Amino acid sequence: MSFRRPSRRRARVLATTLVALAAMATSLLLSAGPAAAAEAVPAPVRPHGEHVVRVTAHSITVALPRLAHATHYRLYAATTRNDVTVARIRHAHASAVATAPRLTIRGLRYTTAPYWYRVKAWNAKHYRWGLTVRSVALRPGPPTTVRVTATRRGTWLTWHGTATGFTVAQATDRAMRTGRRTYTLRGTTTQFTPYGTTPGRTYWFRVRRTNHDTASPWSTPVRARVRAHLQPVRLMTYNVLTSAADGQRTTGERIAPWSKRRAGVAALIRGATPDVVCLQEAGGWVGSPQGYGGTRQADDLAHLLGSYTLARTETPPTEHHYFRTGSYLLYRTSVYRAVGTGGHWFLGDNRVAAYQVLQRRSTGATVLAVSVHLNFGNGRAADDVRAAETRSLLSQAGRLAAAKGVPVVYAGDFNSVLNRNHVYDGAGDVMRAHRVADAQSVAQSRPNERFNSANLYLRTPPEVGQSIDYVFAPAGVAVRSREVVLRLSRGRFRGVIPSDHNPVLVRAAFPY
Repeated sequence: MSFRRPSRRRARVLATTLVALAAMATSLLLSAGPAAAAEAVPAPVRPHGEHVVRVTAHSITVALPRLAHATHYRLYAATTRNDVTVARIRHAHASAVATAPRLTIRGLRYTTAPYWYRVKAWNAKHYRWGLTVRSVALRPGPPTTVRVTATRRGTWLTWHGTATGFTVAQATDRAMRTGRRTYTLRGTTTQFTPYGTTPGRTYWFRVRRTNHDTASPWSTPVRARVRAHLQPVRLMTYNVLTSAADGQRTTGERIAPWSKRRAGVAALIRGATPDVVCLQEAGGWVGSPQGYGGTRQADDLAHLLGSYTLARTETPPTEHHYFRTGSYLLYRTSVYRAVGTGGHWFLGDNRVAAYQVLQRRSTGATVLAVSVHLNFGNGRAADDVRAAETRSLLSQAGRLAAAKGVPVVYAGDFNSVLNRNHVYDGAGDVMRAHRVADAQSVAQSRPNERFNSANLYLRTPPEVGQSIDYVFAPAGVAVRSREVVLRLSRGRFRGVIPSDHNPVLVRAAFPY
């Protein structure tokens, strides 16, 4: 095969054509301008590895690895997670634009709500959002006006400060190194009574606030010489479900009759070995007659348990002009005795609290025990009613406790909690305002706290960790533990469900 060389004329034409094509390509590139050049820039790597490196009461600093192909970075944060979605990002706080992956948002309002944050990275053409939305809480300042009080009525601390929790440190030296004990508190309580103290010894205390996982600096240590002894007590509150509800259909299943539930109620009480039991809904009739000469559930339980005495807090049905409140107190006969006659207070809205002063046989230590059952209902109006009932309770109990010179403990079904059915926690807010601590907030041990105190008579009890059954401890009364008492098999009740509430057992100590 042979090849023929192109003529000179054809070569010139071909060269001219190639030059023209090159000129056209250059013209097209130049006419596209910077946009065409940007098309060649790859998208930045998506933000990852974001972490908080510094937080103050009003600022957040976040760092992340330098991202390939990213030239600029910005941090966004908001107290509502939805406000850091791309669609609502204009509602979020933003840092200044930075060329380095260390970003700070300043001027944030201090709040106990966490701030949600995410990062945006971009270059001349592309931007990328971090897929992970993280949260951080602002750092609170130390509590203010921290004081310790030590009298024969107990030793307790008070302070001021808004937080989601507090830590109290106790030691026997100012440097807080010797004999140290640390207590972790939940919620907004601003009063704490330590239980690990010995009369005659001097203790130092300091407090810090915790905003979720972010802790404040410690307060300046304060000291006190302990003067009061502490008497341990095992206190239970139990709404046993009135016999008037027997056979009714509830949220769960049909309620078994009291004749079948009573053994389960008694077994839970025996197993927990409380010294004092505060009962609610225990005024229902058992058998016949149902009236004068009849038997209340509280009477039936006292007889079934054998080792407990029912305090006289009302005129019983064995006497004329009897009156049933539904709230009662049982006490272990070998451990406590009643001091005088008990009674009850009307709190408003046909609600009653029963009370009895009890004395420890071995030490002579006395305490005013109160069994409470507040109004039921949802919405602000019901919250207002419970708040008013609680104020009445504190007023009447406070007067009697002061007259008798004894500490007081409140236990019962307060029907109050902060959730979608309640605008606010009426009973709890009033208690906290008077620096009366919820046992669950200050207890250092909380077995079974994931279970609601109200089981709704469901075969599988709810595990939301919400309680409407409380033990409240005023200043001077210490709390070690709080337990939701229930017997389950693989997460379910077996056999007859005793009540639509689970009993709550608190290990406390009152001063004497």
